[in-house]
Amino acid sequence: MLKILHKGLQVNLDLDTSGFTGDVQQDSALPYILSLVGGKQVGVNVNGKVQLADGLPASLVEPLGFLINDAAGYFFENKPALASLKVAVCVGPMIGITDQIDTDLVFLPGQKLYAGTGDKTGLVTNVPASGATVIAISLSAASSANPLLTFLLK
Repeated sequence: MLKILHKGLQVNLDLDTSGFTGDVQQDSALPYILSLVGGKQVGVNVNGKVQLADGLPASLVEPLGFLINDAAGYFFENKPALASLKVAVCVGPMIGITDQIDTDLVFLPGQKLYAGTGDKTGLVTNVPASGATVIAISLSAASSANPLLTFLLK
């Protein structure tokens, strides 16, 4: 979930359609599509296609911004990402709230925020890999008990 408090810039990034079947029902259930959840950090891969951001400094997917909506769409609407083959991403500067955080951590106001690594790829973390890029600054406290993190995207 991403809630935008102060609108920033938006860009529409291309989906990686290499695993698509052409059947919207099947494609909406692909692990790639299901991983692209609103509020997660994304970047583009070497082919210019959207991928979850990896906070490793040697990563080929540097964090660019936050997904606005789930790529799989919602039960009450059509599948806009699958229809257009694009997803909307806030690339900053903006103020927003996300629940896509590493819930093993406690976040405090003023902390630098990064993209997670490994099984936490795309999630917001406050523990950087060595040399990782700062993507945002925390404006609120958050934890597993209250996972709503307010942030300033740089």
